Parts: sequence; structure tokens; C-alpha cells
Amino acid sequence: MATNVKQFPQTVISGDTLNIELVTSTYQTSDYTLIVQFYGPSGNPAAYTYAQTGSPTSFTTIDDTKVQFKLAPVITAAFGVGAYTYSIIATDGTDQYTIETGVFTVCARAADLTATDTRSHYVKTLSAINATIENRATKDQASFTIAGRTLQRIPLLELLQLRDYYAEKVLIERGPRRTKMFVHMRGA
Repeated sequence: MATNVKQFPQTVISGDTLNIELVTSTYQTSDYTLIVQFYGPSGNPAAYTYAQTGSPTSFTTIDDTKVQFKLAPVITAAFGVGAYTYSIIATDGTDQYTIETGVFTVCARAADLTATDTRSHYVKTLSAINATIENRATKDQASFTIAGRTLQRIPLLELLQLRDYYAEKVLIERGPRRTKMFVHMRGA
């Protein structure tokens, strides 16, 4: 008998209500306090902690085995865009147990987007590496000199290794479900 989270979203739109039902038979609400923690993306690190007790509370106890966790739109609107790690913790004041961890992505509302590039560092770098690899077909010199200045290109093997590294980082940033699909596809 374990705790499970019903419908913890993979994606949250900034400014939308976040509403999650936590169901547990192991950590009953009469004995344990639940805590939900989020840690923001590297470009916008922010830690958010919501406890079942305290003011204002984001939890509604349904019964001894169910708790509703809800964040209002004004709260999620403050989340920066990017991947967040979450933890759900049960504590009785002495002992603490991590029930579940995972990753979700906060996306901007379409109406809130501007002409700025909202891609992460990893996505931008991967895009630049792919563009460089595509342009290599017409430029095969490893180095050249112009007006006494020597320029060197990154060898193709290094670019391919960098592409693999950044592709993996992008998949991790987007969450574990996509990483599993990537591993399966690469192993095929």
C-alpha cells in the first residue's frame, strides 16, 4: 500500500490552476502532514514549499486517505518558464518520507509570449550545433587564415559528441517520459 498521485501534470501553464489529488493509505492524514516542494529551472531557480498546515494552506483534506493540493492561478503565474523538479513528502514531525519525485514543465500562456526566444540554454545550443553540422557539407576546411588571423573549426566528431550531450540534456529537461522514449528509439 503506497501513496500515489492522481494526475500530477507533466505540463503546467503559467497562470492556470494546479489541482492534484493525493491518495495514501500508508501516510494517513491524521498522523502525517504532507509537503509539496518545487525547485525551478537552472535559468530561474526558485524553491517553493507548500505544507498541509500553515497559512495560507494549499491543501484540503478529503478524508484520512485523500488530500487535494491546489494552487491558484496567481501563484502559478509567478512560476518561471522551464522544467521543475517536484517532491511530495510526508512527515509526522519527527520522521520524514519522500513519497514521490518527478519533473513537470511550466509553459507560458500563448497570450503572454513576446518576440523573445523562450527556449532554454540546452535547446538553443543544440539548435546551433545542428545548424553548424548541416552547414559543414559545404565547408570542409578544418582551419584557414584571413589577413594573418587563423580560424579553426570544431572537428565533426566533437560536434557530434556535443550534439549527443545537448540532446540528452534537452530530453532530461523535458521530463522522464520523453527520455524513456529517446532511449528506446536509440536502442532500436
